[in-house]
Amino acid sequence: MRQHEERVSTRHWVVLALLLLCVLAALLVVETFRALAPGPPTPVIRPDGVPTNPTRELTASFTFTDSKPVIFECALDRTPFVACGSGRLASISYPGPLATGRHVFRVRARSGSRASGAAAYSWAVLAEPDAGTITLGPAMPVEISGRVGGLAPGVTKTIAVTFRNPSPVRIRVVALAVRVSHDSVPSGCLSATNLVLDQATGITRETPVTVPARSSSTVTAYPRAPRVTFRRLATSQDACKGKSFRLVYTGRAHA
Repeated sequence: MRQHEERVSTRHWVVLALLLLCVLAALLVVETFRALAPGPPTPVIRPDGVPTNPTRELTASFTFTDSKPVIFECALDRTPFVACGSGRLASISYPGPLATGRHVFRVRARSGSRASGAAAYSWAVLAEPDAGTITLGPAMPVEISGRVGGLAPGVTKTIAVTFRNPSPVRIRVVALAVRVSHDSVPSGCLSATNLVLDQATGITRETPVTVPARSSSTVTAYPRAPRVTFRRLATSQDACKGKSFRLVYTGRAHA
């Protein structure tokens, strides 16, 4: 009788061992499937959602997409990846000020425990010149200032520009260029998407702006003055409400 009980007990442990092996084999198959399953697609950085290269802007904004809903993770230069949005479309802004030199932005997608490869964009930040100043010499600077307000979708405004000449001699401004910052302050409204800038083509060597000594001159009409148009887009432009852009002026002049 005892021998029969021992045989039953032995068979019981064999069955348990086989069940355990089956469970381990199933777990191994699941883990192997997870390891071989493809990760999320690598995001795409939109060409219209990056800083110009090179640029003098000390801030940067990026817009990126993916073909399926994911969690986006971003990194600037050597900083670690951090979550920066979710879904199929997202964006991130770096208020800076960014250091002069080359920078690299990277973005990847995460789905569960798996991460995609990283998409990257590299650009250079140039040293910012003195904004709004034409220098004829150490003692002969010409200061430029100008601003515009009241922009709305579909509206074009002329930027009234004033040239101030603190030097003791008359000068002639023969060229003027204005540059608008890539992103707004506060950030969120991209100038490349929403603004059209027309340069002051009417200021030339043949038709200069004369600025008397220790005085100023103002141009108020295009094409002597630049103008800006706020585009009317089919998509919502609510992100641009209450935002402003930095204008930087450069040019050429002679006495």
